[in-house]
Amino acid sequence: MPEDGDIGGFLQALQHVRPCKVGIGVVVREMLARMQFVETIDELVPWDPAQCRLSPGLRLLALIMAILENRRALYRLHLLYEEKDPELLLGQGVEPDALNDKAVARALDKLAAADPKRVYATVCLRAVEAYEVAVEQLHSDTTSVSVYGAYEGDEPGLGIVHGYSKDHRPDLLQFKVGCTVTHEGVPISGEILDGNKDDKRWNQELLDWLASWIAPEKREETLFVADSALITKENLERLDRHGYRFVSRLPESFEAADLARTEAVYNHTWQEVGKLASSPRTNSPEYRLAETEWEIGGRSYRLIVVHSSSLEKRRAKKFERLTEKEQRALTTAANKLGQREFSCREDAEAALAAFLEEQKPHFWDVEGHVEREWVIERGRGRPRKGEVPQGHEIYRVVVAVGRRRADVVEKEIDWNATFVLITNDWKRTALELFQAYRGQYTVEASMRWTKAPFHISPVFLKKRKRVEAFGYVTLMAYLVYALIQRAVRQALPEQDELQVEGRRTKHPTGQAVLDMLTHIAVLKVRMPEHRTYRVLLTPAEDVQRILDLLRIHADAFIQVPT
Repeated sequence: MPEDGDIGGFLQALQHVRPCKVGIGVVVREMLARMQFVETIDELVPWDPAQCRLSPGLRLLALIMAILENRRALYRLHLLYEEKDPELLLGQGVEPDALNDKAVARALDKLAAADPKRVYATVCLRAVEAYEVAVEQLHSDTTSVSVYGAYEGDEPGLGIVHGYSKDHRPDLLQFKVGCTVTHEGVPISGEILDGNKDDKRWNQELLDWLASWIAPEKREETLFVADSALITKENLERLDRHGYRFVSRLPESFEAADLARTEAVYNHTWQEVGKLASSPRTNSPEYRLAETEWEIGGRSYRLIVVHSSSLEKRRAKKFERLTEKEQRALTTAANKLGQREFSCREDAEAALAAFLEEQKPHFWDVEGHVEREWVIERGRGRPRKGEVPQGHEIYRVVVAVGRRRADVVEKEIDWNATFVLITNDWKRTALELFQAYRGQYTVEASMRWTKAPFHISPVFLKKRKRVEAFGYVTLMAYLVYALIQRAVRQALPEQDELQVEGRRTKHPTGQAVLDMLTHIAVLKVRMPEHRTYRVLLTPAEDVQRILDLLRIHADAFIQVPT
């Protein structure tokens, strides 16, 4: 403790000590440094070092850090960095004012002018090389992003328009995001699309574009996985021409899909697979597979029919309702027909035939016959004594709804509990291809993530090209997110678990890891001689373990990058 006379000086010295939460920023900086992110951006984006205090790469790095901290209002970014340590995060001499709104907007404009799709793909491929990401399996998908701004006039750039909204907000303008990721969720390409871009058309352009980036021999090895929007006759020809190996869901508009399902259901050619979950739960679905070969457009394909027990349960409930509905309709129509009178048997039999043709009973046995009746004709008043009553013949139709056709119901449920995969891969087994298709959730997860940070201030939405550029920056942020998630999962020993968010897990999400990193703080001490020292506050044990898994040393939190 200082002497009483030194307390004033001690308290004054404390004014130059400031804690800064820098955990996410330092980790993002280190992850991107390994793939030379800043250098790549500065190489591909045109800029004049004599006119810029900070390079576009550093400004975009600052923006990515803010996105990954879930900072939703991405304006007045310099205020965020006033609370942090901009020199530690971005380099020697960096001041918060260099990240004012106009400066960041200019960086976005420079990215927009530099073919951002190509820039993003280059960044992704350098990440693949730096982190040795396997690309033997690729998944692609799109999603829509709704916006609230007014984008009128003839300004060139991204088409922010009405279209089919995957957000279920057809009242809002939108643009779309397309992404291609590996089976581990690491993106290798992405694109910001017009709001009314058709998925089938996008898949055509994607196949042509990827062919210019992936060597032919690599395309022979890589399995391309996508949803049913990929499968058109034109795209099948394109897949064959470029030499892709693919698996996708065959749309029901193809006759082959119906025929393959019918063959599997009625011929019982199933291969039992069982549960596929890594940790099977009692309610995990069980699967059966059946395989056939079919020719489409003059080319042979493998069709894999998949039967799902979870689909079967849902369809069973549906067909229970349908059978009850048919029974009620048959009973009502039969009662109505039974009240009619026919003057001859032929007319009654014709009505019965018309009834069966119109109702087309599918789930129920229906029996019908014609009965003859004698109807007595009574005049007015009481009949005279000994008078023989007069009458005439009529005919009625009697219809009985019998037993439910359980075998038909069962076949219908089985048929509707299936879907068909199409592939031109003859090396992998049917089970391997089905598991690859199930991995489509990896790109769907990335789509969900990219939608979350788009709470953008109008300062970044005044120009369509700026919106497009910001979309690519968000895709870059997701690339870092995916690399962090992959690195932790890969480094975690097989039988070990990580403590995150108060629970233990073998498969921590990138968001859970980022939430843990938020708590890492550094004490920044500025001495009277203007020298600055930094002290890393000892992280909690579980946070330190994450840093170890990411191979980030403590020095990264106290040494300013040059």
